[in-house]
Amino acid sequence: MRSEVDFDPATRGRQAVLVDDVASTCGTLIEAGRVLLRAGFEPPQVAVVHAIFAGDAAGRLRAEGIERIVSSDSLPHPSNGIALAPLLARASSEFAAARAIR
Repeated sequence: MRSEVDFDPATRGRQAVLVDDVASTCGTLIEAGRVLLRAGFEPPQVAVVHAIFAGDAAGRLRAEGIERIVSSDSLPHPSNGIALAPLLARASSEFAAARAIR
């Protein structure tokens, strides 16, 4: 697969953050990282909600130059760095409060 994307020249040399909801094989993240690197960006960082990381998917990301991978703790993984429980608790409380106001 070959992807072509036009970037604003002012953004070259910056570091992008790739965000994915479910990362299993990481093929999409790997290809997006390659596109960014070819366009002159610094190696991107990756943020993932559900880090399935089948096989050596996280290792494949690192092999492509992606140094920082952060995931939520929805699935246990060494990349876990975002705790979902406080976020879900706050959202639930806000939802309950909004319903009570009606």
